[in-house]
Amino acid sequence: MVCESNLVLNSRGLCFSCSVLGKLSRLVSGRAPCLPLACATNGGEGRKVGVVPTRYVEQQLLQNGYRRICGVDEVGRGPLAGPVVATAVILPEHFIIEVKGDSKRYTEKQRLRVYEAIMAAPGVEHASCTVSARDIDRLNIGEATMYALAEAAKLVGADYALIDGNQVPGTMTIPCHTIVKGDASESCISVASIIAKVQRDRFMVDLDKRYPGYGFKSNKGYGSLEHRNAIMDLGPTPEHRRSFAPLSRMNLQGDDKTS
Repeated sequence: MVCESNLVLNSRGLCFSCSVLGKLSRLVSGRAPCLPLACATNGGEGRKVGVVPTRYVEQQLLQNGYRRICGVDEVGRGPLAGPVVATAVILPEHFIIEVKGDSKRYTEKQRLRVYEAIMAAPGVEHASCTVSARDIDRLNIGEATMYALAEAAKLVGADYALIDGNQVPGTMTIPCHTIVKGDASESCISVASIIAKVQRDRFMVDLDKRYPGYGFKSNKGYGSLEHRNAIMDLGPTPEHRRSFAPLSRMNLQGDDKTS
């Protein structure tokens, strides 16, 4: 399996890149411990405190002695083509950009404006892990997503991770806490969601130039009617997930389409 991860910016303004090669393996010591957080969740549901994400849980963790708390989210679990991307974000103390929550609440133009503001904000640290379609087919989408989430948190150098959803990655090596709909309640997760979405969207726009006819620029690899018809007419590309229906039901013994 190949997972390419890039720590784009840290509080010192330095740039890093890291390539992680190897086979997915689970830690023999099991999952990292989770700290019980008062009022962080309610019966497994995300905290409902209005529509604007806050730093409520993050503040509790700071009071418990943690200093590098990241929010982690992923995008791209459902598409028929392209990678799954996970991003981890550590926000500076004085982060003043207001975010709505889930990246899907923005139009594409709105999301890009917020993304650019986040990238320009001093002290924002973020790392992303991208797992390719072929590696998704080798591992399955669940394992690939969990690996990406854990790797992003590792690369950003966090000492605690707040993860959107209800699953703790088996390869997570730091303490963590899952929050259902955390991208709507916690600012660091919301920012991670926006960065991951923009990065993956840009990848799919580039892919549209390499493989015209599939509508990747507009559908971002999701299974729109246009996309499904193109697969039937043109065949799959190397960026298609052959383990996903309807590709898994097709006779794909021939070569991939190449540009």
